Amino acid sequence: MNLESKVSLFGYFPLEAMPYFFKKADALLISLKKSDIFSKTIPEKTQAYMPSGKPILTIADGEISRIINEAQCGLTANSGDYKTLSKNIIKLSKKPQFELKLMSDNGKKYYNKNFSREKILNNFDGIIDNIVNRKK
Repeated sequence: MNLESKVSLFGYFPLEAMPYFFKKADALLISLKKSDIFSKTIPEKTQAYMPSGKPILTIADGEISRIINEAQCGLTANSGDYKTLSKNIIKLSKKPQFELKLMSDNGKKYYNKNFSREKILNNFDGIIDNIVNRKK
């Protein structure tokens, strides 16, 4: 379909190299196989993608697509639903710049509210406090 000039798949790179690729990308993809366990999974890349300032596309069931929809930071398709994914890619390519910026900003806000290091450490402290207080 002559997409070589539109889509690039580079394979694996070290984590330190990823900001370079994020900066060059128009959108970022989270893809998970259809599986009960994967439908309950939040891939590690989610925490890297959301603050990157790029819209996120998913082709995944369950929790990750729910989060992307809740955050309003991208478009989602069910696992294996390549037709919806392709429609979402086209939709994203036709969105005006202000809508793409809004999605990007929404991802950053959601990340800061739910996944930032400070938030995670505070939640962890709360869990530890609850455990300690229950034993008293």
